[in-house]
Amino acid sequence: MNNVTHISEALNYIPADERDIWVNMGMAIKSALGEDGFKVWNEWSQSSTSYDSEDIKRVWKSIRVYGGITIGTLFHTAKKYGYSMLDKSIDQWERKKVDEEKLSDTYPITITARKIWDDSRPASLEHPYLIAKNISLGSEIKQITSTEIKKILGYSLKSKGGKLSGNLLVLPIKEGNEIVTLQFIDDTGLKAFLPGRGSLKKGVWTTQSLPVSDQFDGVILIGEGMATVDSASNASGHIGIAALSSSRLPTISEQCRKDYPNAKIIILADLKQNTNLPIEAAVKAATRISGFLAIPVFSKDNDLTDFNEMLEIEGCKAVKNAIDSAKKIDIREPDESVTRVETICALDIKPENISWLWKGWLASGKVHILGGAPGTGKTTICMDLAAIISRGGFWPDGTKSIQGNVVIWSGEDGLSDTLIPRLAKANALRSNIYFVTGITGRNVKRAFDPAFDMELLKKRIMEIGNVKLLVVDPIVSAISGDSHKNAEVRRSLQPLSDLATNFGITLIGITHFSKGTIGRDPVERITGSLAFGALARIVLITAKSQHKNENGNAVRIFMRAKSNIGSDEDGFEYELQQGMLEDNSNISTSYVTWGEKIEGTAKELLTDIELAQSGSKLEDTKKFLINLLKDKPLPQADVKNESKIANISWATVRRAKQALEIKSYKNGSGHWLWQLNLNEDAHNN
Repeated sequence: MNNVTHISEALNYIPADERDIWVNMGMAIKSALGEDGFKVWNEWSQSSTSYDSEDIKRVWKSIRVYGGITIGTLFHTAKKYGYSMLDKSIDQWERKKVDEEKLSDTYPITITARKIWDDSRPASLEHPYLIAKNISLGSEIKQITSTEIKKILGYSLKSKGGKLSGNLLVLPIKEGNEIVTLQFIDDTGLKAFLPGRGSLKKGVWTTQSLPVSDQFDGVILIGEGMATVDSASNASGHIGIAALSSSRLPTISEQCRKDYPNAKIIILADLKQNTNLPIEAAVKAATRISGFLAIPVFSKDNDLTDFNEMLEIEGCKAVKNAIDSAKKIDIREPDESVTRVETICALDIKPENISWLWKGWLASGKVHILGGAPGTGKTTICMDLAAIISRGGFWPDGTKSIQGNVVIWSGEDGLSDTLIPRLAKANALRSNIYFVTGITGRNVKRAFDPAFDMELLKKRIMEIGNVKLLVVDPIVSAISGDSHKNAEVRRSLQPLSDLATNFGITLIGITHFSKGTIGRDPVERITGSLAFGALARIVLITAKSQHKNENGNAVRIFMRAKSNIGSDEDGFEYELQQGMLEDNSNISTSYVTWGEKIEGTAKELLTDIELAQSGSKLEDTKKFLINLLKDKPLPQADVKNESKIANISWATVRRAKQALEIKSYKNGSGHWLWQLNLNEDAHNN
């Protein structure tokens, strides 16, 4: 039975309807048969009810033979569905691979390399190269004399610098954990590989045996030379791989990513001579595999370039810190001339808990929206929250806040007469609070514009340090285009979101409710585009209740209306009060007094409050119209003017008119008049 028949037989056990399995089988077939496998995959795919001849061509074209799925995946999948010849299949496949190896040019070289390795003895700590490079002695380094090598090979090993002589270090060059060739280093540092065409195609030197499982999820270091890799491995404790030349770094890195898809791969960069810049090959290697780049750091300017020299000059701890600080590469390869999409591999993102400034309410690194009707104290609440953070005080639920700095931009309220008094009344530690007031520079002095000045704000926040909260009031000021268009809002808010994420800052944007939205979901009521509520991880709302407490003050509510990262219910009662500053009895300001915790959804409580308000306003408006029209009919224009003076909306006036059954008619001049219905039933309504 040939390989194609064998694969087809196994495929017959596997259903082709599930797309993930379907794609994986295509990858497995292509890895084994190359382009010739399309016919096999296509015939099997036709058993699916969703077969699409154009789709299969498109997907096949996108499959790369180094995608990580092998023919073994196909046989293992077939076994799950009842296929019973798996062991025989794999044995046959492995025998084929061995036969192919024996026919290749490299096979005699691998045999010679293994013989020399077996005949070599443990390396001596006194070897000059080991001493010069401060290399540790491990099982992956042996030693043999140049005379012994000449007897085995029949000739002396040569490098560009001449013949190798004396005691030679022997480094096993492996593919996986199998020796394919050897590298030799003499007392003076001359290096040579065991001659043989193709023997170094994928081979590397490793500090220890590589993991057997492709599920290995630890750290692997890849560098150019043995000394660099050994130094970095000893300092960090991670497995090290030497590519043996800078030009091989990208290829070896790609092979490593294929073999260990779950590993964190760190490329050890050498520096360009007399610069602090990494060599292009290292950057290219890290970029190709979505890996990390570690760069040697020296305390003084010099011409040193690698981690081996860094270990000698700066010490083991410094090398470990440089490796631990390896950065993800997100720049273009030097030879690319076009812009490309930037991505980040999910494997390289470490799962983390949500970091809370106020647990359940204010998350670090996230965007929050605080919305509500005018007069509900949104800005006053933000000043109270800022005060709590500035002094490390206690949140409304009694938990303690960490202390930090706060940055505030307000485009609506004055600083000295409004915001500073509110902060003072809230007992803020004002030395920890900063206001954004404008932009200054050479021949420049203008107002701060959050829609255009985010980069400058980032720099200032870095200078201040330990910023925990950023308040933008109003958030619509950060929009450079139309605040009612989703695309423009999302594009404009992204820099703010990135700033919060990059610095771990809680960002609160203040806004209002749109008119005429009573009864709708609170998130949908945020002024402007729905993108404001959609982009925010948490939406908070405020409302004023008709209920009065024992002191006769109106009770307000502060609630969660949305949360993608926690509970989106419950809240707190609060009062908005007026009081004099303790150190200045001539200044009166508003402040917040927090009350009891309340339960329920924001929509339920908000609807109850606003319907009650609406009913109360309607009754007041009915009384207003009765008093206005009790003596005589009035022109509609006069009614409108009087309503405006009384601060009653025209919509509420019309509802009251309907409830009182007020008549409207045209007089001889063509003007509409309103006349009170003298029917007692209408008045009772």
